[in-house]
Amino acid sequence: MTQTALQDVVTTNVKVLMAVRRIEAQKDLAAKLGWVESKLTKSLRGTRKWSLDDLPELAEAFGVRPADLIGDVNHLVSVAYPTGTEAPISRTTRGYFGREYGTVVPFPQVNAS
Repeated sequence: MTQTALQDVVTTNVKVLMAVRRIEAQKDLAAKLGWVESKLTKSLRGTRKWSLDDLPELAEAFGVRPADLIGDVNHLVSVAYPTGTEAPISRTTRGYFGREYGTVVPFPQVNAS
């Protein structure tokens, strides 16, 4: 995996965990991490690279392992929501995370007819 691809994986997984943990504002996660908000914002936008030192801090804030942040998003969701727990529907994402398979399921479309 290239460095760019790894950066993208971490960014995606942080965004997914923010939705799963219902952290709607970056400032709330930044405060939990003890970071200034601009550090998190730049990391999520890709103008600042995630460092190896960031992973344990992020993992602790989300209650996952550092390795989960660089892994498959479906595995990450299954770790965040073990079998038997209810995954939330988040208005901040385009879908919700189905607890059975850890897949992303889109919101149902409503016909205006």
